Amino acid sequence: RGHGWWSARKAWLTMSSPTGAVDYKYAVMRFDDRNRYGVTGVPGSLLFSGGQNVIVHVKPATQAKAGKRNRFAKVATLSGNRPGEAELIELLGPVGDYASELEAYQLHFGIKPCKYPPKDTWGIRDAPEAGPPQPGGAPGLPLPPGYSGDATRIDCTHLHCMSVDNASTRDIDDAISIQVGEAESVTLGIHIADVAAHVPCGSTLFEWAFTRAASA
Repeated sequence: RGHGWWSARKAWLTMSSPTGAVDYKYAVMRFDDRNRYGVTGVPGSLLFSGGQNVIVHVKPATQAKAGKRNRFAKVATLSGNRPGEAELIELLGPVGDYASELEAYQLHFGIKPCKYPPKDTWGIRDAPEAGPPQPGGAPGLPLPPGYSGDATRIDCTHLHCMSVDNASTRDIDDAISIQVGEAESVTLGIHIADVAAHVPCGSTLFEWAFTRAASA
């Protein structure tokens, strides 16, 4: 889609409406529905509208290309159209595909799809110097800069840790472990990801992550 195509399309949309008012929305196009309204009318449902249905005009060639799989789409409701009708602006990904759903929801709510900043600007730091010795005399683990207090960081990488998360969870940042000791004593370990030891406050990566509400 070149800029010339979009300019022509925008001009056509403006001419199609007496007032030039165009309202862009996002919808689920039900291509698997056998019903068609005229030659171009395909049924759809507007996102987050309480189930509001809409008839979206789609060229036959585009319908053939889409097949029978439902798709997300950007549509335009024109003030000159009859109520409940819209024009197709852009087909997005298929319903049921995680990346496509995420993109459609981000676009609907005006959230800019996230992109990591350039890797050479992340400001990741190497592990800091070792902290106090562990119980039993083992070397201490690195402490983050600015660390204060006498608590000791202990290497727990030998433990079998478990997390309680959904299968789709991408950030497994906390877990638990259970150790059975002498005299039937039990130690419950609570393990938290130590991101702050490597991503300092104020770094490019920190500031980028701070603007995000979720890690998806």
